[in-house]
Amino acid sequence: PKSLALLFPEGTSLWTAGPLIVFSRILQPFIAFLNGAANLILRALGLRPATELERVHRPEEIELLVTQSYEHGLLRREPVEMIRGIFDLSETTAAEVMTPRTEVVALPSDATLDDAAETILEQGHSRIPVYGESLDHILGVVLARDVWRAQRDGVTSLTDLIRPVPFVPDGKPVEGLLREMQRGRIHMAVVVDEFGGTAGIVTLEDLVEEIVGEIRDEHEEALPLIEESSSGEILLRGVASIAELNERYRLGLPEDEYTTVAGYVMGRLGRVARVGDEVAFPGGRLRVVAMDGRRIQRLELLLRREPAAPPAES
Repeated sequence: PKSLALLFPEGTSLWTAGPLIVFSRILQPFIAFLNGAANLILRALGLRPATELERVHRPEEIELLVTQSYEHGLLRREPVEMIRGIFDLSETTAAEVMTPRTEVVALPSDATLDDAAETILEQGHSRIPVYGESLDHILGVVLARDVWRAQRDGVTSLTDLIRPVPFVPDGKPVEGLLREMQRGRIHMAVVVDEFGGTAGIVTLEDLVEEIVGEIRDEHEEALPLIEESSSGEILLRGVASIAELNERYRLGLPEDEYTTVAGYVMGRLGRVARVGDEVAFPGGRLRVVAMDGRRIQRLELLLRREPAAPPAES
């Protein structure tokens, strides 16, 4: 019967649901009596009976069940990654999901409306931070729709369009940050480091991507974080997560010291990287293949091949 139920779960459930409900109601008094007697015995022995809450699955157990279901073909990869993303929210910080300072597109407060409109069109962003003396003095954010409306109405000052933006510490858990941004209908926040300087910006889209995966609109180029070719070549973007690489390829790279693969390579080199630089680790090598100024844009992951076992002697 168990094998049949595993092979035909829906059909078996339809046939057995009715009789099981009837038997459950008939046996309910006996079950309650036996449970009560067992609880009395446990209390007499100085033990505490388990509550219903203690019988539920812990997050680790649920993740294990999801992984097993995926390995047996009962779940597709996308929902599995989404569930894992939900569980990881409490352990992920704003610094791990933010757009770093070096990649932030922002406008000085003395920029013109035409400058703002041109930047918005070039970058494809609906919101642009505005700063005063430097990026460490962000005044707020301007919306694309406000810029278009201001140009139409003849407004000339960009500072008149600045909207307030919240500031969050770089160590703030993503779970709480997502809840606050949803509650306050906030789409962008400035991430600050321990010294009060701007570490980067985080958007509501960044937080949602932690759950559902990368969201790409019509302005963004399709550049996957990890790209595997049919020939076995593995290309990485510099912002690829070390934790994800360790999980996928079992590299054993240090996750407590570095967040991205570019940060790991820079730290190992001790200087600004150049195209062709390589960093070796026990599982293979990382080679820099493209730079964007002083920032590592693309790398190649070269996994160490295990030597083939010698043929057995006859």
